[in-house]
Amino acid sequence: MVTSRHRYPRTVSARLDETRAIAADLGIRHPVDPRTREPVVMTTDFVNTIRRPIGTIEHARTLKYAKELVHPRVMEKFEIERVYWAARNIDWGIVTEREIDPALATNIRWLHPYRDPSALARLTVAAICNVEAVLTPRVVAENLPLRDLTDDCDRRFTLPSGTSLAVARHLLASGRWQVNMRSPIQVPQRLNLINVVEPSSSLREAG
Repeated sequence: MVTSRHRYPRTVSARLDETRAIAADLGIRHPVDPRTREPVVMTTDFVNTIRRPIGTIEHARTLKYAKELVHPRVMEKFEIERVYWAARNIDWGIVTEREIDPALATNIRWLHPYRDPSALARLTVAAICNVEAVLTPRVVAENLPLRDLTDDCDRRFTLPSGTSLAVARHLLASGRWQVNMRSPIQVPQRLNLINVVEPSSSLREAG
């Protein structure tokens, strides 16, 4: 049997110059910011790196509700994304709520807005690191609901209510905290971590 090891899925931003060229070749309008009308960087929700004994392969996947696939504009954007990944010989596909476990779908919807650090823009890197440094060992060791731990962290650092929970959602969404995504993540319950990925040296230095 050939076994494989998956690196935690990550969000990937496409090269703007390439997606603009692809859109032009296809005769499709490139996505733009609705306010500035400037072209925006396209992203793919999840890219998995699968390590095998004879190398690695990658799968790129975009999440979308099935009902949205009937809209021509949505499919135009997906065609840009498909061509982008095809040029890299990377398997790309669309995943809807029909193909994934309901608990997984709910977890993804809850975490999705916090994948990017910009969701924590009101916090400094140092503040995020401080919250992470306090929360991580407590989540690992203490049999307390996630809500209780994040509320206590907010009080400790005199942060607005819900701030530490937002950091926790980012840590989960970015893969720093790894959990069984097929088990519902419920704030009033203990969060069971499978693994904790250490922050990069650059982030520690910035903090």
